[in-house]
Amino acid sequence: MVKKLLHPKAVFFFTLTVAVSLFCWATFRISYVPMPRSGEGALIYVNHAGDDLRMTVTKAIDQAKKSVTLIIYTLTDPQIINTLNEKARNGVAVTVIYDKKGSRKIFHKLDSKVHAVPVRGKGLMHQKLLVIDEEQVWIGSANMTSQSLRMHENLMIGMHSPTIAKTILNKANSHMRVGLKQAINPSHVSIGNQESELLFLPDDPLAVEKITNMIESAKKSIRIAMFTWTRPDFAQAAAKAKERGVTVEVVVDSNSGNGVGAKVVSYLRRHGIPVHLSEGASLLHHKLMLIDDETLVTGSANWTKAAFTQNDDCIIILKNLTSAQKQKLDTMWLSMK
Repeated sequence: MVKKLLHPKAVFFFTLTVAVSLFCWATFRISYVPMPRSGEGALIYVNHAGDDLRMTVTKAIDQAKKSVTLIIYTLTDPQIINTLNEKARNGVAVTVIYDKKGSRKIFHKLDSKVHAVPVRGKGLMHQKLLVIDEEQVWIGSANMTSQSLRMHENLMIGMHSPTIAKTILNKANSHMRVGLKQAINPSHVSIGNQESELLFLPDDPLAVEKITNMIESAKKSIRIAMFTWTRPDFAQAAAKAKERGVTVEVVVDSNSGNGVGAKVVSYLRRHGIPVHLSEGASLLHHKLMLIDDETLVTGSANWTKAAFTQNDDCIIILKNLTSAQKQKLDTMWLSMK
């Protein structure tokens, strides 16, 4: 049997059609990534609930007209790096503040037009913050690595708030100072009828008390998803909430839960709190708590002593969650169980 070969022109046009289709599909996807807008509530992005965090961050940076400020622990993702470099070459003021140990090789990958600032302190520079044009902000648990953005379980909050943007930029200026750093006060703001508070660690001396008070204030339910949890005080507060009839559920990364966090996991289980350890190769990298399905607490801080006393970390508190936000968080929670 003689096989009929395709004409070279047919092969060329077929290949071209496939390439164009893939380009259009990618363009369509990125164009439909929602961005925070003025006067509207915060947007929640979860990579295990249907969102592509790398595409979200890429679009956020790509839409910048004046400035991009990224404060990050680890930056290695080629797509993010290329987008930052391109914006800088096109005249946008791009500043990247990074942990010197967490991003050892990044300085040589960034364009000379990018203002790159390494940070070295007694703890980690562990924040994950992005500010676009001094008005749009993204805060969350994801590092700028391909694995963190696309494989590991992470959450980001996007919001349009010049007030919070200014607070983050004040923190950026503090990172760039030589010598004693300035403590940045918490920022309180209403975004689309939602109260929010951004606080920095270890700047806020009341941070531990605020987390404890929120656990103690729960009336119906507490959901906690945590990469690393070693603090006994938060575990004790959760156990007391369980004793007074609050439904408490916990998910912890399996590596941490079987390692440094094993004592907390054991304590919670002894007090009747179900603790689920993550499964699979991806990290459960969340640092979040949901109170009564009304208040979300998240950010870069694990529940460890170092996060609240040594590391540069941050926490965002978002109250009066909308139905869309609750639905996204429910989808996220089901994906972890």
